[in-house]
Amino acid sequence: MLSSFFSCFFIFRRSKPFDTLRANGWGYFFYLKVFLSCFNFTIRSMPFIWASICYVLPFYYPQLWPLLWLFPALLFHALYSQKPSFKTLIFLSIATISFQLLPLGDALIKMAPVSLLKFVPPALLVLYVSLYVIVWLSVTQKIIKAHDVFFALAAWTTSLWVYFLFIEYALLWPFGRMEGYIFMNPLLPMAVIPQLLAPLSYFSLVFVLLWFCCITSTIYAAYKSKNPKHKLLLAILVVPWLLMTFQNSQDTPPSWLNNVGHLPLSLAGSVSSDAGQAVICHELDQLYQQNPYLKLVIMPESSWNSAVLTDKMQLDWLVGHPIQHIIIGSFAQEQQNYFNSLYWYCDGIQIERYDKRQAVPLAERITLRATTLCSKLYFQKSPPVCPSKKPHQSLNILEITRFMPYICSELYCNTHPDDHSKDTLLVTSNDSWFMSHFQKLMALAARFRAIQWHRAILYISFHYAQFFDQFGTASPIATTPSSRMIH
Repeated sequence: MLSSFFSCFFIFRRSKPFDTLRANGWGYFFYLKVFLSCFNFTIRSMPFIWASICYVLPFYYPQLWPLLWLFPALLFHALYSQKPSFKTLIFLSIATISFQLLPLGDALIKMAPVSLLKFVPPALLVLYVSLYVIVWLSVTQKIIKAHDVFFALAAWTTSLWVYFLFIEYALLWPFGRMEGYIFMNPLLPMAVIPQLLAPLSYFSLVFVLLWFCCITSTIYAAYKSKNPKHKLLLAILVVPWLLMTFQNSQDTPPSWLNNVGHLPLSLAGSVSSDAGQAVICHELDQLYQQNPYLKLVIMPESSWNSAVLTDKMQLDWLVGHPIQHIIIGSFAQEQQNYFNSLYWYCDGIQIERYDKRQAVPLAERITLRATTLCSKLYFQKSPPVCPSKKPHQSLNILEITRFMPYICSELYCNTHPDDHSKDTLLVTSNDSWFMSHFQKLMALAARFRAIQWHRAILYISFHYAQFFDQFGTASPIATTPSSRMIH
């Protein structure tokens, strides 16, 4: 029924009558009516299940971001009015988190060899995150059930805010670092329309999350109560957010962006040095023919999936190439240490190498002392990645600009920048392991961080190559067709 509703809504949204309404200023009333009708329908249905749907769906289809404003009210209604049993909380929490972590679990399964053991890490990860959700909902239900609705709403708002902060800042603490998981942040899907995240340009993420929680709780109070003061309070909370979104804030794309290209090429570890250089040189020739103004080409994280470049101070095939600069995502081997690295070559000469300062649990480093399990699943062909202890240093490409390199999880897992400069962040990522919707979500997370950190970001992965200014405005760069794997 819900899918039919949204199908009819989007069909009508594209119709001429809707365009006429919008042109006459009545489109906003139509949106409001649809919003209230949807809210009324879900309130009278199964609130807990609908809350889960409203939370999970926008992470798969970010265009459904309005649902994120509904799920806290629905969840509160389920806990306060319907009082679900503990077994219900367990079942629905595990089901919700399973869908939420499905892309991550699917990637972990793909990385592992054919074995039943490959299903163990995703299952443990789901149970681990579900445990927090179950504890949070159970404790919150006990706190709010013995009080009137408005005290319960205040307690719920605080509880919801603390839960979001834990997810964002500390969810992965047992894995060796105090870091969170941005892909469960309810504000993330809103990055599909960067103006919606305008408050992050003025306030910290901690405050904006509190603001979000207050608005969603006030939505419930205004809906359930006949008191006009609650509707006035809702307007007081919502109007400033809306006013910020109407500000047309954006930077002019930098001129050097026209000189930067993207090469989504993946070379297997079995490719020799000469063969890899020949392939890269051929691809650069093709890219240069279409874009003769290019001076720099960037390849994604681990695009050359071996440590073959460790001692390659010169790439003979690239000497004298019209595209003078190239940055290659690869690995480096120094004695017993194995690094996830970026190599910068100028005219075929290695100028600098940047080693990643953070390693992803399970996939890049052994976690929770599960040495045997991690070794069997993820480290048969290559050793675990060693986090670099070198300080962050810029790549100063004179013909282009100064880049501060970040590799994948250094952007996603850090809640604050790992450097003290104002240089443009060069973020490379390997999104080839993930489902298509999650690849887009990774790009949206880069846009989210650009707004949150007030930093321009050049995001490079196998499926996306975009520049985001500090307001989240996206600009494409020159690229080739979809990524290909060379064996």
